Formats: sequence, C-alpha cells, structure tokens
Amino acid sequence: MVWAIAIVCAASALAGGAYWWGIERGRSEWRFAAARRGADLRVFRDTGSALLRELITKEMSLREPGLTDWEVVNRLRDWSHANTDVSTEGYLLDKDTSFAFYNRSAAEIFAAFLQDRGGVWCGGAAYALMEVYRLFGFQASFLDYGKPGVMTHVVTLVKVMHDGTQRTTIQDPTLNIAYAATDGTPYDYFELLTALLQHQAGRIRMLHGSREGGDALVYPGEGGPSFDHVIDPGARPIQVFENGVRKYKSRLSWESFERRSGKSIRAFLKRQGHPENPLYLFLYPLAGSDQSIVEQARQLTGRRTVQPPK
Repeated sequence: MVWAIAIVCAASALAGGAYWWGIERGRSEWRFAAARRGADLRVFRDTGSALLRELITKEMSLREPGLTDWEVVNRLRDWSHANTDVSTEGYLLDKDTSFAFYNRSAAEIFAAFLQDRGGVWCGGAAYALMEVYRLFGFQASFLDYGKPGVMTHVVTLVKVMHDGTQRTTIQDPTLNIAYAATDGTPYDYFELLTALLQHQAGRIRMLHGSREGGDALVYPGEGGPSFDHVIDPGARPIQVFENGVRKYKSRLSWESFERRSGKSIRAFLKRQGHPENPLYLFLYPLAGSDQSIVEQARQLTGRRTVQPPK
C-alpha cells in the first residue's frame, strides 16, 4: 500500500510542477499544455517504476549476495503471482478500454490490482510479469500455446544467463510454476520442446512457487461452477464493493487447473498420439510477442506458420 500511495502523491506533485519537456517558443497554449501533460505522465511512470522496483527488491530479498539470474526471475514470478488479481469476465482489467492495460507499466498495473480495479486471466498475468522482468533489466516476452477449443494458455518467457549460456526459460505467473531440469537448473524453452517431441517429459520438472495467489474478483451475476477452480464453492467474500463485485482469496493452482481442464486436455493429447500429460500442450505454439521465438518453435514442432492478418 505504501508504494501505491507514494506513486499517487508523486503524480499529484507533478501536476503543479515544472516538468515541461520539448516546449518551444511560439506554440499555442493548448500544445503547451499537452506537452506538459505528456511530460508529467512520463515522470509519473518513471517515479512509480522506481518505487515498485525498490519495494520488490526489499520484499523478495533480491540484494542477497550470490543470487543467480535464475533465482531472481523465480522470485519475481513468485511476487507477481501473489499480487496479480484474477476475475470473472465482467471485471477483466485488460478488457477495460479506459485503462489500456497492454500499454501500461508494471507500476501502473500492480497499483490497479492493489486498488481492486479489476483482474486478469493468463494473458494479462503473463504480460504483467513480462513488465516486471523488464523493470529489472531482463529480456522477456509472452507466449500463447495449446489447442483452441480444448485449452490455450499464456506464459512468460524470460532470458537468463546460466553456466555461461543464455537460456529462454518458461515462467507461468498464473499457476506460479517454472520449468526446470530434474536437478532444478533452468530448462531452455527449445530444449523443453525437444524433450517433449522425444516423449521424454520425465526430464522436465515443474518448480512450484511458495506464495499463494492474489485476490479473485467476481462480477455481479457471474462466478458459480465455472469459477470453482479459483474460489471454494462455499467461500464467503472478504469484501463486497459498492458496485456489487465480490472479493475472495484466489486458490488458482496447478492442481485446480488439472481438475478443471485435465480431462479434455488428456483426451486431445491421446487423439494426437501423445502421452496424456498436459505438458505436451507446449508442442502447439500459437502466438507470442516475440515472433522469432514463435517461428522457431513452429519449425521445431512441425506446426504450420500462420501469417498475421494484413
């Protein structure tokens, strides 16, 4: 809460300050004002980002000596999972056009979560974690994979240095999982695909995070059995807002995901000749923010490249 209040206070101070960038003599008054507002917004985002970075650094003990990239990105995923709100369809923050979720910084997104302005599903969670990684200087993107009509899912990909080589690792902020080798070292995304193509899922280990998820927000008239994998059916809300939205503690996890979608996923994989393990859905890359990664994954898995619409 402290960092969110600090961000708001910083923005208020800037509203009356002198952060006027790119102003030239002779501009009309409205252009002068517009330039000032743009400068204020940039300074606000910079201030918020610095505050959020410091908060996460302290909370997740990122100044411990000897931390590897792999340890840092896992701690950042753990933090992101615990602070990301999920919601039913009517209260999705990334569908709120007034917020423009996919143009927001990590500080703006997590301030909105803290204020219970809305929640997300896997796509929004993966984007939010991607922005956290970028805040800490990592190269990150998001990846959509699976089979439409059966199950699709979005995860975050982040590049780390390990044993002198760069690896593109898979981080799932929705279910709080990282994918590793059996000894716990980071698995490269393309190595993971190769192992699955060889039907060697036993070489892949899921590292589960230590933190519970954030809040679950239920819009009036929504929820019910379709949301049972997120909140307990008999759970009472922590809070009910004036707009009727009910707030619960999320229980979304790998186990609840399996209970919800495991049967349909296993049936699909069996029809395709794969072992009935949800990991094999990774062999169906769909799209992502780094097209070069998607193209390489499609070539490796033998999937037909889909050209983006013109």
